[in-house]
Amino acid sequence: MRFVSSVLAALFVLAPGPALALMLVPPVDAVAVRRFEAPATPWGPGHRGVDYDVPMGTLVRAAGAGTVAFAGPAGNVRAVTIAHGGGLETTYSSLSEITVSTGQNVGEGTWLGRSGAAHPGKPGLHFGVKLHDDYVDPAGHFARVAVTDAIRLAPLVWQPPRQMPEAFRSAFRDPGTEERLCRDGVALPEETPVAPNENVAVAIAGIGSSTEDGMSADMHEHGPEELGYQAERIFPFSYRGSEGPRLHTPYRARDTFGDIDAAAEELADLLAKVGRLHPGRSVDLIAHSMGGLVARRFLASIADRHGERLPHVEHLVTFSAPHQGASLATVGESLEDKTLTGGLLVDGVSAWAARGGPVPDPRSTAIAQMQPGSGFLEDLARESISYGTRVLALAIPNDLVVTADRAAWEEASTRVVPPAGLNGHSGIVTSDVAQGLAHAFLRDAAPSCEGRWDLWGPRVGKGIGFAEEQSYRGLVAVEQAYLGRALKLGRLAQRIGGRAGWVAEKVAGKLVHRAAVRGLNP
Repeated sequence: MRFVSSVLAALFVLAPGPALALMLVPPVDAVAVRRFEAPATPWGPGHRGVDYDVPMGTLVRAAGAGTVAFAGPAGNVRAVTIAHGGGLETTYSSLSEITVSTGQNVGEGTWLGRSGAAHPGKPGLHFGVKLHDDYVDPAGHFARVAVTDAIRLAPLVWQPPRQMPEAFRSAFRDPGTEERLCRDGVALPEETPVAPNENVAVAIAGIGSSTEDGMSADMHEHGPEELGYQAERIFPFSYRGSEGPRLHTPYRARDTFGDIDAAAEELADLLAKVGRLHPGRSVDLIAHSMGGLVARRFLASIADRHGERLPHVEHLVTFSAPHQGASLATVGESLEDKTLTGGLLVDGVSAWAARGGPVPDPRSTAIAQMQPGSGFLEDLARESISYGTRVLALAIPNDLVVTADRAAWEEASTRVVPPAGLNGHSGIVTSDVAQGLAHAFLRDAAPSCEGRWDLWGPRVGKGIGFAEEQSYRGLVAVEQAYLGRALKLGRLAQRIGGRAGWVAEKVAGKLVHRAAVRGLNP
Protein backbone atom coordinates (compact mmCIF):
# COMPACT_ATOMS: atom_id res chain seq x y z
CA MET A 1 0.00 0.00 0.00
CA ARG A 2 2.74 2.47 0.97
CA PHE A 3 4.78 1.33 -2.00
CA VAL A 4 2.07 2.49 -4.39
CA SER A 5 1.83 5.82 -2.59
CA SER A 6 5.60 6.27 -2.71
CA VAL A 7 5.70 5.60 -6.47
CA LEU A 8 2.95 8.14 -7.08
CA ALA A 9 4.73 10.67 -4.91
CA ALA A 10 7.96 10.17 -6.88
CA LEU A 11 6.10 10.71 -10.15
CA PHE A 12 4.60 13.87 -8.78
CA VAL A 13 7.98 15.30 -7.82
CA LEU A 14 9.40 14.55 -11.25
CA ALA A 15 6.43 15.91 -13.16
CA PRO A 16 4.28 18.17 -10.96
CA GLY A 17 0.77 18.94 -12.04
CA PRO A 18 -2.80 18.62 -10.86
CA ALA A 19 -3.31 15.21 -12.48
CA LEU A 20 -0.39 13.71 -10.54
CA ALA A 21 -1.07 15.33 -7.16
CA LEU A 22 -3.25 12.51 -5.79
CA MET A 23 -0.70 10.80 -3.58
CA LEU A 24 -1.22 11.75 0.06
CA VAL A 25 -2.44 9.46 2.84
CA PRO A 26 -4.79 10.60 5.64
CA PRO A 27 -2.97 12.11 8.63
CA VAL A 28 -5.27 10.25 11.05
CA ASP A 29 -7.62 7.27 10.84
CA ALA A 30 -10.83 9.19 11.45
CA VAL A 31 -13.80 10.79 9.79
CA ALA A 32 -13.88 14.19 8.11
CA VAL A 33 -16.53 16.30 9.81
CA ARG A 34 -15.92 19.50 7.86
CA ARG A 35 -14.79 19.67 4.25
CA PHE A 36 -12.79 22.19 2.29
CA GLU A 37 -14.66 25.40 1.39
CA ALA A 38 -12.81 27.47 -1.18
CA PRO A 39 -12.92 31.22 -0.42
CA ALA A 40 -14.30 33.49 -3.14
CA THR A 41 -11.28 35.79 -2.78
CA PRO A 42 -7.77 35.20 -1.40
CA TRP A 43 -8.70 36.86 1.89
CA GLY A 44 -12.38 35.98 1.90
CA PRO A 45 -14.25 33.60 4.24
CA GLY A 46 -14.03 29.85 3.72
CA HIS A 47 -12.49 26.71 5.19
CA ARG A 48 -8.98 26.14 3.90
CA GLY A 49 -8.62 22.47 4.76
CA VAL A 50 -10.32 19.44 6.28
CA ASP A 51 -11.30 18.89 9.93
CA TYR A 52 -11.01 15.39 11.39
CA ASP A 53 -13.07 14.28 14.35
CA VAL A 54 -10.46 12.77 16.70
CA PRO A 55 -10.04 12.92 20.48
CA MET A 56 -7.44 15.18 22.03
CA GLY A 57 -4.02 13.48 21.94
CA THR A 58 -4.54 11.33 18.84
CA LEU A 59 -1.29 10.48 17.01
CA VAL A 60 -0.89 12.44 13.77
CA ARG A 61 1.17 11.08 10.87
CA ALA A 62 2.88 12.71 7.92
CA ALA A 63 0.65 12.47 4.85
CA GLY A 64 3.71 12.01 2.67
CA ALA A 65 7.50 12.06 2.68
CA GLY A 66 9.21 15.43 2.77
CA THR A 67 11.03 18.00 4.88
CA VAL A 68 9.57 19.78 7.90
CA ALA A 69 9.38 23.42 6.79
CA PHE A 70 7.92 24.62 10.09
CA ALA A 71 7.28 23.08 13.50
CA GLY A 72 6.19 25.19 16.43
CA PRO A 73 3.74 27.83 17.60
CA ALA A 74 1.93 29.87 14.97
CA GLY A 75 -0.08 32.52 16.75
CA ASN A 76 -2.09 30.73 19.41
CA VAL A 77 -1.73 27.23 17.96
CA ARG A 78 0.96 24.64 17.40
CA ALA A 79 1.41 23.52 13.81
CA VAL A 80 3.66 21.51 11.52
CA THR A 81 4.18 22.19 7.82
CA ILE A 82 5.85 19.67 5.52
CA ALA A 83 7.24 20.49 2.08
CA HIS A 84 6.83 17.47 -0.18
CA GLY A 85 8.42 18.90 -3.33
CA GLY A 86 6.85 20.09 -6.54
CA GLY A 87 5.19 22.99 -4.74
CA LEU A 88 3.11 20.71 -2.50
CA GLU A 89 2.86 21.46 1.23
CA THR A 90 0.71 20.01 4.00
CA THR A 91 -0.10 21.65 7.34
CA TYR A 92 -1.29 20.00 10.56
CA SER A 93 -2.87 22.11 13.31
CA SER A 94 -3.72 22.72 16.10
CA LEU A 95 -1.47 20.15 17.77
CA SER A 96 -1.21 19.54 21.50
CA GLU A 97 2.31 18.08 21.08
CA ILE A 98 4.96 18.26 18.35
CA THR A 99 7.60 15.52 18.03
CA VAL A 100 9.52 16.73 14.95
CA SER A 101 11.66 19.78 14.32
CA THR A 102 12.17 22.22 11.47
CA GLY A 103 14.52 20.88 8.80
CA GLN A 104 13.94 17.25 9.72
CA ASN A 105 13.35 14.78 6.89
CA VAL A 106 10.30 12.62 7.50
CA GLY A 107 8.87 9.60 5.74
CA GLU A 108 5.30 8.88 4.89
CA GLY A 109 3.61 7.84 8.12
CA THR A 110 6.19 9.39 10.49
CA TRP A 111 4.52 10.54 13.70
CA LEU A 112 4.51 14.34 13.86
CA GLY A 113 2.82 14.78 17.22
CA ARG A 114 -0.62 14.60 18.80
CA SER A 115 -3.83 16.36 17.92
CA GLY A 116 -5.29 19.20 19.90
CA ALA A 117 -8.24 21.24 18.65
CA ALA A 118 -9.28 21.62 15.03
CA HIS A 119 -10.74 24.98 16.01
CA PRO A 120 -10.98 26.68 19.42
CA GLY A 121 -13.02 24.55 21.81
CA LYS A 122 -13.42 21.66 19.33
CA PRO A 123 -11.09 18.63 19.71
CA GLY A 124 -9.82 17.39 16.38
CA LEU A 125 -7.23 18.00 13.67
CA HIS A 126 -7.20 20.63 10.93
CA PHE A 127 -5.36 19.43 7.84
CA GLY A 128 -4.53 21.80 5.00
CA VAL A 129 -2.88 21.37 1.60
CA LYS A 130 -1.14 24.03 -0.48
CA LEU A 131 -0.09 23.68 -4.10
CA HIS A 132 2.19 26.45 -5.39
CA ASP A 133 1.17 28.62 -2.40
CA ASP A 134 -2.58 28.23 -3.03
CA TYR A 135 -4.84 26.32 -0.66
CA VAL A 136 -6.50 23.37 -2.42
CA ASP A 137 -8.99 20.69 -1.43
CA PRO A 138 -7.08 17.90 0.42
CA ALA A 139 -9.63 15.34 -0.75
CA GLY A 140 -8.36 15.81 -4.30
CA HIS A 141 -4.82 14.90 -3.28
CA PHE A 142 -5.43 11.66 -1.41
CA ALA A 143 -4.23 8.47 -3.09
CA ARG A 144 -7.23 6.29 -3.78
CA VAL A 145 -5.42 3.25 -2.44
CA ALA A 146 -5.01 4.83 0.98
CA VAL A 147 -8.36 6.41 1.77
CA THR A 148 -10.90 3.60 1.60
CA ASP A 149 -12.28 4.63 4.98
CA ALA A 150 -10.63 8.00 5.45
CA ILE A 151 -13.52 10.30 4.50
CA ARG A 152 -17.00 9.16 5.34
CA LEU A 153 -20.04 10.36 7.23
CA ALA A 154 -19.34 11.04 10.88
CA PRO A 155 -20.95 8.94 13.61
CA LEU A 156 -22.53 10.57 16.62
CA VAL A 157 -20.14 11.58 19.37
CA TRP A 158 -22.98 11.49 21.92
CA GLN A 159 -25.51 8.65 21.85
CA PRO A 160 -29.06 9.61 22.99
CA PRO A 161 -30.58 7.22 25.57
CA ARG A 162 -32.20 4.14 24.05
CA GLN A 163 -35.36 4.82 26.01
CA MET A 164 -35.85 8.13 24.22
CA PRO A 165 -38.50 7.99 21.45
CA GLU A 166 -37.02 7.86 17.97
CA ALA A 167 -38.55 11.22 17.08
CA PHE A 168 -36.60 12.86 19.90
CA ARG A 169 -33.46 10.75 19.33
CA SER A 170 -33.24 11.86 15.71
CA ALA A 171 -33.42 15.49 16.76
CA PHE A 172 -29.95 15.15 18.26
CA ARG A 173 -28.41 13.98 14.99
CA ASP A 174 -26.74 16.51 12.76
CA PRO A 175 -27.93 16.57 9.15
CA GLY A 176 -25.79 14.40 6.92
CA THR A 177 -24.51 12.12 9.68
CA GLU A 178 -25.11 8.43 10.15
CA GLU A 179 -25.32 6.38 13.34
CA ARG A 180 -23.50 3.06 13.50
CA LEU A 181 -24.87 1.06 16.41
CA CYS A 182 -22.91 -1.69 18.09
CA ARG A 183 -24.31 -5.21 18.07
CA ASP A 184 -24.79 -7.70 20.89
CA GLY A 185 -23.45 -11.24 20.88
CA VAL A 186 -20.11 -12.07 19.32
CA ALA A 187 -19.28 -15.69 20.13
CA LEU A 188 -18.87 -18.00 17.15
CA PRO A 189 -21.35 -20.86 16.89
CA GLU A 190 -20.04 -24.35 17.58
CA GLU A 191 -20.37 -25.35 13.94
CA THR A 192 -17.66 -24.22 11.51
CA PRO A 193 -18.51 -20.72 10.32
CA VAL A 194 -18.58 -19.52 6.75
CA ALA A 195 -15.36 -17.83 5.62
CA PRO A 196 -15.52 -14.14 6.55
CA ASN A 197 -14.27 -13.03 3.12
CA GLU A 198 -12.51 -14.24 -0.02
CA ASN A 199 -9.01 -13.38 1.16
CA VAL A 200 -6.01 -15.61 1.74
CA ALA A 201 -5.18 -16.12 5.43
CA VAL A 202 -1.60 -16.23 6.75
CA ALA A 203 -1.26 -17.57 10.31
CA ILE A 204 1.73 -16.37 12.37
CA ALA A 205 2.51 -18.17 15.64
CA GLY A 206 4.60 -16.70 18.46
CA ILE A 207 7.81 -17.28 20.34
CA GLY A 208 8.36 -20.83 21.58
CA SER A 209 6.08 -22.35 18.94
CA SER A 210 7.25 -25.13 16.63
CA THR A 211 6.03 -27.23 13.72
CA GLU A 212 8.88 -29.76 13.60
CA ASP A 213 8.65 -33.12 15.37
CA GLY A 214 5.05 -32.51 16.39
CA MET A 215 2.92 -29.40 16.34
CA SER A 216 3.31 -26.96 19.21
CA ALA A 217 1.74 -23.77 17.92
CA ASP A 218 -1.67 -22.60 19.10
CA MET A 219 -2.18 -20.40 16.06
CA HIS A 220 -1.49 -23.23 13.62
CA GLU A 221 -3.72 -25.68 15.53
CA HIS A 222 -6.64 -23.31 16.13
CA GLY A 223 -6.15 -20.55 13.61
CA PRO A 224 -7.80 -19.46 10.37
CA GLU A 225 -9.50 -22.81 9.74
CA GLU A 226 -11.67 -22.24 12.83
CA LEU A 227 -12.64 -18.86 11.40
CA GLY A 228 -13.96 -20.56 8.27
CA TYR A 229 -11.10 -20.04 5.80
CA GLN A 230 -10.74 -22.84 3.28
CA ALA A 231 -7.65 -25.03 3.68
CA GLU A 232 -6.25 -24.12 0.26
CA ARG A 233 -6.30 -20.45 1.25
CA ILE A 234 -4.44 -20.86 4.56
CA PHE A 235 -0.66 -20.51 4.75
CA PRO A 236 1.14 -21.06 8.10
CA PHE A 237 4.17 -18.82 8.50
CA SER A 238 7.52 -20.47 9.28
CA TYR A 239 10.45 -18.88 11.10
CA ARG A 240 12.78 -21.00 8.93
CA GLY A 241 11.47 -19.98 5.54
CA SER A 242 8.88 -20.81 2.90
CA GLU A 243 10.63 -23.50 0.85
CA GLY A 244 8.63 -26.53 1.92
CA PRO A 245 5.15 -27.82 1.03
CA ARG A 246 2.40 -25.23 1.41
CA LEU A 247 5.23 -22.66 1.46
CA HIS A 248 6.21 -23.80 4.95
CA THR A 249 9.52 -25.17 6.24
CA PRO A 250 9.01 -26.94 9.59
CA TYR A 251 10.72 -25.00 12.36
CA ARG A 252 11.84 -25.62 15.94
CA ALA A 253 11.15 -23.53 19.03
CA ARG A 254 14.67 -22.11 19.06
CA ASP A 255 14.13 -20.77 15.53
CA THR A 256 11.68 -18.28 17.06
CA PHE A 257 14.28 -16.77 19.42
CA GLY A 258 16.05 -14.71 16.74
CA ASP A 259 15.68 -11.16 15.44
CA ILE A 260 12.06 -10.15 14.78
CA ASP A 261 13.28 -8.06 11.85
CA ALA A 262 14.63 -11.23 10.23
CA ALA A 263 11.27 -12.95 10.80
CA ALA A 264 9.53 -10.01 9.09
CA GLU A 265 11.78 -10.56 6.07
CA GLU A 266 10.71 -14.21 5.98
CA LEU A 267 7.08 -13.07 6.10
CA ALA A 268 7.70 -10.77 3.14
CA ASP A 269 9.14 -13.68 1.15
CA LEU A 270 6.12 -15.83 2.02
CA LEU A 271 3.64 -13.14 1.00
CA ALA A 272 5.42 -12.58 -2.31
CA LYS A 273 4.98 -16.28 -3.09
CA VAL A 274 1.36 -16.23 -1.89
CA GLY A 275 0.74 -13.31 -4.23
CA ARG A 276 2.06 -15.31 -7.17
CA LEU A 277 -0.14 -18.29 -6.26
CA HIS A 278 -3.25 -16.15 -5.75
CA PRO A 279 -2.82 -13.09 -7.98
CA GLY A 280 -5.16 -10.23 -7.23
CA ARG A 281 -6.37 -11.70 -3.93
CA SER A 282 -5.90 -9.75 -0.69
CA VAL A 283 -4.39 -11.21 2.48
CA ASP A 284 -5.52 -11.35 6.11
CA LEU A 285 -2.79 -11.77 8.72
CA ILE A 286 -3.88 -13.72 11.81
CA ALA A 287 -1.17 -13.57 14.48
CA HIS A 288 -0.64 -14.84 18.02
CA SER A 289 1.78 -13.49 20.61
CA MET A 290 5.10 -12.36 19.08
CA GLY A 291 3.64 -13.13 15.65
CA GLY A 292 1.77 -9.83 15.93
CA LEU A 293 5.07 -7.95 16.13
CA VAL A 294 6.38 -9.86 13.12
CA ALA A 295 3.32 -8.75 11.16
CA ARG A 296 3.64 -5.15 12.33
CA ARG A 297 7.31 -4.97 11.40
CA PHE A 298 6.53 -6.31 7.95
CA LEU A 299 3.71 -3.81 7.39
CA ALA A 300 5.89 -0.96 8.60
CA SER A 301 8.55 -1.90 6.05
CA ILE A 302 6.31 -1.97 2.98
CA ALA A 303 7.23 1.59 1.98
CA ASP A 304 10.87 0.54 1.61
CA ARG A 305 10.14 -2.53 -0.53
CA HIS A 306 10.39 -0.84 -3.90
CA GLY A 307 9.87 -3.18 -6.81
CA GLU A 308 8.53 -6.08 -4.73
CA ARG A 309 5.16 -7.43 -5.83
CA LEU A 310 3.36 -8.01 -2.56
CA PRO A 311 -0.36 -8.64 -2.10
CA HIS A 312 -2.53 -6.11 -0.32
CA VAL A 313 -2.98 -6.86 3.39
CA GLU A 314 -6.60 -6.04 4.13
CA HIS A 315 -6.83 -7.13 7.79
CA LEU A 316 -4.51 -7.85 10.70
CA VAL A 317 -5.88 -9.58 13.80
CA THR A 318 -3.54 -10.11 16.76
CA PHE A 319 -4.24 -12.45 19.69
CA SER A 320 -2.35 -11.41 22.84
CA ALA A 321 0.48 -9.74 20.94
CA PRO A 322 2.95 -7.73 23.08
CA HIS A 323 2.38 -4.40 21.32
CA GLN A 324 3.65 -2.62 24.42
CA GLY A 325 6.13 -5.29 25.41
CA ALA A 326 5.87 -8.19 27.84
CA SER A 327 6.65 -7.81 31.53
CA LEU A 328 8.00 -11.36 31.71
CA ALA A 329 10.66 -10.42 29.16
CA THR A 330 12.36 -8.31 31.86
CA VAL A 331 12.51 -11.02 34.51
CA GLY A 332 15.70 -12.69 33.27
CA GLU A 333 17.60 -9.41 33.10
CA SER A 334 16.37 -8.42 36.58
CA LEU A 335 17.48 -11.76 38.03
CA GLU A 336 20.98 -11.34 36.61
CA ASP A 337 21.38 -7.66 37.51
CA LYS A 338 19.70 -7.52 40.91
CA THR A 339 20.36 -10.90 42.55
CA LEU A 340 23.45 -12.92 43.47
CA THR A 341 22.28 -16.33 42.25
CA GLY A 342 19.85 -15.30 39.48
CA GLY A 343 22.52 -15.64 36.83
CA LEU A 344 22.80 -19.35 37.58
CA LEU A 345 19.04 -19.72 37.21
CA VAL A 346 19.07 -17.85 33.89
CA ASP A 347 21.96 -20.05 32.72
CA GLY A 348 19.88 -23.12 33.40
CA VAL A 349 16.78 -21.82 31.62
CA SER A 350 18.85 -20.70 28.63
CA ALA A 351 20.51 -24.13 28.33
CA TRP A 352 17.12 -25.83 28.67
CA ALA A 353 15.66 -23.67 25.88
CA ALA A 354 18.62 -24.53 23.63
CA ARG A 355 17.89 -28.23 24.11
CA GLY A 356 14.26 -27.76 23.06
CA GLY A 357 12.68 -26.91 26.40
CA PRO A 358 9.18 -25.37 26.53
CA VAL A 359 10.37 -21.92 27.63
CA PRO A 360 12.03 -19.18 25.52
CA ASP A 361 15.69 -18.37 25.99
CA PRO A 362 15.76 -15.36 28.37
CA ARG A 363 18.95 -14.12 26.70
CA SER A 364 17.58 -14.33 23.15
CA THR A 365 17.32 -11.39 20.76
CA ALA A 366 13.54 -11.71 20.53
CA ILE A 367 13.12 -11.50 24.32
CA ALA A 368 15.28 -8.36 24.43
CA GLN A 369 13.17 -6.81 21.66
CA MET A 370 9.96 -7.54 23.57
CA GLN A 371 11.08 -5.83 26.76
CA PRO A 372 8.90 -2.77 27.46
CA GLY A 373 10.68 0.35 26.27
CA SER A 374 13.14 -1.53 24.04
CA GLY A 375 14.60 0.25 21.03
CA PHE A 376 12.76 -2.18 18.77
CA LEU A 377 9.36 -1.33 20.25
CA GLU A 378 10.11 2.40 20.23
CA ASP A 379 10.99 2.23 16.53
CA LEU A 380 7.85 0.22 15.84
CA ALA A 381 5.69 2.75 17.69
CA ARG A 382 6.89 5.50 15.35
CA GLU A 383 5.62 3.60 12.32
CA SER A 384 2.05 3.77 11.10
CA ILE A 385 0.70 0.77 9.18
CA SER A 386 -2.94 1.74 8.68
CA TYR A 387 -2.67 2.38 4.94
CA GLY A 388 -5.77 0.46 3.97
CA THR A 389 -5.01 -2.29 6.51
CA ARG A 390 -7.64 -2.58 9.24
CA VAL A 391 -6.32 -3.80 12.58
CA LEU A 392 -7.92 -5.55 15.57
CA ALA A 393 -5.93 -6.31 18.75
CA LEU A 394 -7.42 -8.91 21.10
CA ALA A 395 -6.42 -9.36 24.75
CA ILE A 396 -7.51 -11.54 27.68
CA PRO A 397 -7.32 -10.77 31.43
CA ASN A 398 -5.77 -14.06 32.65
CA ASP A 399 -2.76 -13.92 30.36
CA LEU A 400 0.46 -14.15 32.38
CA VAL A 401 2.70 -13.99 29.30
CA VAL A 402 1.29 -10.87 27.60
CA THR A 403 -0.93 -9.00 30.04
CA ALA A 404 -4.13 -7.39 28.76
CA ASP A 405 -2.82 -3.84 29.12
CA ARG A 406 0.29 -4.60 27.07
CA ALA A 407 -1.67 -6.35 24.31
CA ALA A 408 -3.45 -3.07 23.59
CA TRP A 409 -2.43 -1.12 20.49
CA GLU A 410 -3.14 2.57 20.24
CA GLU A 411 -3.44 2.52 16.47
CA ALA A 412 -5.85 -0.44 16.41
CA SER A 413 -9.26 -1.36 17.71
CA THR A 414 -8.50 -3.18 20.97
CA ARG A 415 -10.92 -5.57 22.68
CA VAL A 416 -10.56 -7.63 25.84
CA VAL A 417 -12.41 -10.97 25.97
CA PRO A 418 -13.51 -12.85 29.12
CA PRO A 419 -11.02 -15.28 30.71
CA ALA A 420 -10.77 -18.64 28.92
CA GLY A 421 -8.95 -21.64 30.38
CA LEU A 422 -6.24 -21.63 33.02
CA ASN A 423 -3.64 -20.39 30.58
CA GLY A 424 -5.11 -17.30 28.97
CA HIS A 425 -2.20 -16.89 26.57
CA SER A 426 -3.19 -20.12 24.83
CA GLY A 427 -6.86 -19.86 25.74
CA ILE A 428 -7.44 -16.66 23.79
CA VAL A 429 -6.81 -18.46 20.49
CA THR A 430 -9.59 -20.96 21.20
CA SER A 431 -11.93 -18.50 22.94
CA ASP A 432 -15.36 -18.42 21.27
CA VAL A 433 -15.66 -14.72 22.05
CA ALA A 434 -12.23 -13.90 20.62
CA GLN A 435 -12.96 -15.91 17.49
CA GLY A 436 -16.36 -14.24 17.19
CA LEU A 437 -14.84 -10.78 17.41
CA ALA A 438 -12.20 -11.73 14.86
CA HIS A 439 -14.75 -13.23 12.45
CA ALA A 440 -17.00 -10.15 12.65
CA PHE A 441 -14.02 -7.86 12.12
CA LEU A 442 -12.77 -9.86 9.14
CA ARG A 443 -16.15 -9.68 7.43
CA ASP A 444 -16.34 -5.92 8.17
CA ALA A 445 -19.44 -6.28 10.34
CA ALA A 446 -20.61 -3.61 12.75
CA PRO A 447 -18.52 -3.63 15.96
CA SER A 448 -19.86 -5.42 19.02
CA CYS A 449 -20.81 -3.53 22.16
CA GLU A 450 -18.01 -3.19 24.69
CA GLY A 451 -18.32 -5.21 27.88
CA ARG A 452 -17.00 -5.03 31.41
CA TRP A 453 -13.78 -6.85 30.51
CA ASP A 454 -12.89 -4.07 28.07
CA LEU A 455 -12.81 -1.81 31.14
CA TRP A 456 -11.42 -4.14 33.80
CA GLY A 457 -9.13 -6.34 31.72
CA PRO A 458 -6.33 -3.77 31.33
CA ARG A 459 -6.50 -3.01 35.05
CA VAL A 460 -6.10 -6.68 35.91
CA GLY A 461 -3.23 -6.85 33.41
CA LYS A 462 -1.41 -3.96 35.07
CA GLY A 463 -1.61 -5.74 38.42
CA ILE A 464 -0.23 -8.96 36.95
CA GLY A 465 2.52 -7.10 35.13
CA PHE A 466 3.61 -5.26 38.28
CA ALA A 467 3.84 -8.56 40.16
CA GLU A 468 5.90 -10.08 37.35
CA GLU A 469 8.29 -7.15 37.19
CA GLN A 470 8.87 -7.41 40.94
CA SER A 471 9.20 -11.20 40.97
CA TYR A 472 12.96 -11.02 41.37
CA ARG A 473 12.43 -9.52 44.82
CA GLY A 474 11.36 -12.96 46.06
CA LEU A 475 14.78 -14.34 45.23
CA VAL A 476 16.39 -11.31 46.86
CA ALA A 477 14.47 -12.07 50.06
CA VAL A 478 15.54 -15.72 49.97
CA GLU A 479 19.15 -14.70 49.42
CA GLN A 480 19.02 -12.25 52.31
CA ALA A 481 17.46 -14.87 54.59
CA TYR A 482 19.64 -17.87 53.76
CA LEU A 483 22.82 -16.44 52.30
CA GLY A 484 22.99 -14.06 55.23
CA ARG A 485 23.03 -17.03 57.60
CA ALA A 486 25.58 -18.78 55.41
CA LEU A 487 27.86 -15.75 55.54
CA LYS A 488 27.60 -15.61 59.34
CA LEU A 489 28.51 -19.30 59.56
CA GLY A 490 31.40 -18.69 57.20
CA ARG A 491 32.77 -15.88 59.35
CA LEU A 492 32.40 -18.03 62.46
CA ALA A 493 34.24 -20.90 60.78
CA GLN A 494 36.96 -18.49 59.75
CA ARG A 495 37.41 -17.30 63.32
CA ILE A 496 37.38 -20.87 64.63
CA GLY A 497 39.81 -21.93 61.94
CA GLY A 498 42.11 -19.07 62.77
CA ARG A 499 42.20 -20.01 66.46
CA ALA A 500 42.75 -23.66 65.65
CA GLY A 501 45.62 -22.76 63.36
CA TRP A 502 47.32 -20.74 66.13
CA VAL A 503 47.08 -23.69 68.56
CA ALA A 504 48.34 -26.12 65.91
CA GLU A 505 51.24 -23.83 65.21
CA LYS A 506 52.24 -23.72 68.89
CA VAL A 507 51.97 -27.50 69.29
CA ALA A 508 53.97 -28.13 66.13
CA GLY A 509 56.67 -25.76 67.28
CA LYS A 510 57.09 -27.60 70.56
CA LEU A 511 57.27 -30.97 68.80
CA VAL A 512 59.93 -29.72 66.45
CA HIS A 513 61.91 -28.33 69.37
CA ARG A 514 61.75 -31.65 71.21
CA ALA A 515 62.83 -33.58 68.13
CA ALA A 516 65.75 -31.27 67.66
CA VAL A 517 66.84 -31.69 71.25
CA ARG A 518 66.65 -35.46 70.99
CA GLY A 519 68.65 -35.39 67.79
CA LEU A 520 71.37 -33.44 69.40
CA ASN A 521 71.35 -35.55 72.63
CA PRO A 522 70.57 -39.17 71.66
